[in-house]
Amino acid sequence: MATQTDLNETARAKATARGVLLFFGGVLVGVLLIITAYYLSLPEKSEVVAETDNAIEEVAGSPTEIENQADQEAKPEEVQFSDDSTHTLYQNVGLGFSLKYPKDWQLKTGAGNNYDKSVITLTSPETLANPNSGVPSGESYLKLEELSVYYYETLGDEIGGKLNGRSAKTLDELIENDSTITRLSDITINGLPAVEVLMAGHYSSYAVLIENKGHLYKLYFTSAWEKKDLTAEQIQIRDSFQILP
Repeated sequence: MATQTDLNETARAKATARGVLLFFGGVLVGVLLIITAYYLSLPEKSEVVAETDNAIEEVAGSPTEIENQADQEAKPEEVQFSDDSTHTLYQNVGLGFSLKYPKDWQLKTGAGNNYDKSVITLTSPETLANPNSGVPSGESYLKLEELSVYYYETLGDEIGGKLNGRSAKTLDELIENDSTITRLSDITINGLPAVEVLMAGHYSSYAVLIENKGHLYKLYFTSAWEKKDLTAEQIQIRDSFQILP
């Protein structure tokens, strides 16, 4: 027969078990309530997508704005071309000059050697078809272009003086200090003072030097060994040269 002490211990054990069950049951219910509240507080998927799209659009701009920005970046306005019935107008806004050349002539940029690259070179269809045309018999020289235009930020950057350690501050000084340059005459091109010269290299070539606001422009006529060798087209191109406002 169970004693009173045994009965009391059994009762205490049952009470303890019920307390433990109630405690863990309460914890489980609390966890479930927290999880339920969390999921109920979440926005609908469509709302999240819309908010995300709006945020992206605010940061990056509308699709149209993005396309316009890409177009502006892909179409720099430094160089512009326009045509009439016979000629193309080349305008280099970045370097501040323009000229016209026959529409059927070829224009290239960045030709020349690594230490003296031209801005543009122009070549006639005749020279493209026959680079040896007009070259004296027995010479191996090939005419690669009719005209090259060079730009130097300062007079001291002109390649001849730079290679020989002579930094000219005026156009007269540049010509006088370089034995490879022979002065021919002073001319005016569209109101711009310019100097006609012969520049010696492997062969001499006619060139025009123009200084404007400290910048130097050199029109180098590769195929004209002397001034008298200039063609009518070359003269027209030379005389079309202008400094942009």
